[in-house]
Amino acid sequence: MLGHKKQDGKAHAKTKSRSSRAGLHFPVGRIYRLPHKGNCAERVGAGEPVYLAAVLEYLMAEILESADNASHDKKKTRIIPCHLHNRLPKISNNHKFCTMKVFECSF
Repeated sequence: MLGHKKQDGKAHAKTKSRSSRAGLHFPVGRIYRLPHKGNCAERVGAGEPVYLAAVLEYLMAEILESADNASHDKKKTRIIPCHLHNRLPKISNNHKFCTMKVFECSF
């Protein structure tokens, strides 16, 4: 057939992203690329972005789970910023990033 190349009998495997290999939802490739663009690091090891993506994914899961519980406590179906703000000090052991007063909650 015209235009079709003959394969050598080998099936070409689809490329898998590093995120899917590690079983993560956070983008490992983007986390690998950003320190280079921001001139933060000249060299970044292969395991560092995978570890950082796993830590970030875990933290986001904890925060969103707690905010989801807060929204269910208030009998709401959507998470609003107030739910996040009220639950962050309860999640974190280090309250330094929770001391900022960004918005007021009416609940």
